[in-house]
Amino acid sequence: MKLFKIDTIQEVKEKLDFYFGQASGSCGESGGTEELPLFQAMNRYLAEEIAVEENLSFGRKGYDKGHRITAKEIGVLAALGHSTVQVYIQPIISIITAGEEVVSIFEEPGPKQVRDINSYLLMALLEKTGAKVGGISLVRNVHDELKKTMKDALDRSDMVIICGKITEDKKTISSIINSLGEPGVITRAIAMEPVKECIIGVMKDEHCCCCSRSKLAVGISGNPMEAILSYQTIIDYFIKKYYFKSVDAEKAITAKIAKNISSKKGKETFCFITLKQEGSDWIAEPIDTTLSGVEQLFTADGYVNLRDTSIETGESVKVFQL
Repeated sequence: MKLFKIDTIQEVKEKLDFYFGQASGSCGESGGTEELPLFQAMNRYLAEEIAVEENLSFGRKGYDKGHRITAKEIGVLAALGHSTVQVYIQPIISIITAGEEVVSIFEEPGPKQVRDINSYLLMALLEKTGAKVGGISLVRNVHDELKKTMKDALDRSDMVIICGKITEDKKTISSIINSLGEPGVITRAIAMEPVKECIIGVMKDEHCCCCSRSKLAVGISGNPMEAILSYQTIIDYFIKKYYFKSVDAEKAITAKIAKNISSKKGKETFCFITLKQEGSDWIAEPIDTTLSGVEQLFTADGYVNLRDTSIETGESVKVFQL
């Protein structure tokens, strides 16, 4: 039986780099490139370096590989005469929501049941990142249905996200991941607060006969706030780095914290906040963690990331907006 320690976020990223840093995208469609008409390139990532002509004074040399194309870039590229651009192919990600308590959003929840929030939340996050959703599945019986559903999803996708009661089903999910390919589970827990559980598995792509490319499975909590944090710190990072070679840093705004906050010892701590403007200043108000997941989701505008520190009322913080 494999023994696992609790990994820091940095240690998880180093493990992903070990398995995907050289092999990801070395063959096949995923991680490859395609040429698109400029008008279809919105929110895609450049797979070529584009220099700005000397007679256009834009104050920079041009765009690097991994630069995300927005409306502004499309305007500049049109001015430079680029009718087409080379972009990275979008990875295909499948979503599996697992749990007897979860019902479709088209159903009325019964006692102790909840609607499938996270499939839709994750689809929106994946679209924001720039990936394609390969399919969504709702699995009520984890022990009987999950393995076949995961295998089918891996066959048609580059990554599978499993969302549910990871704490209760950790052994089952870990066993399934290990049975689907080597090396199997590489992380069983991450030193994050308030994230309780996150399972990460790597499996050799059996359909790839010319390289050592692997696929990723990530099990995250069914709590929507924990799901967002796991997505932002691991999944969004992974997709952008290994499929899009993205060089764009996550954007943040500066605000003044309204209450004292501190990190939990030994864990990278995330505090969800509500933003309000007072004069020319943004004020970050920590949200009430006793609220339900849906109430927190409705209230939160962003989060603050703390590492072994305390922040007192009135101090400036970086807020990463949702």
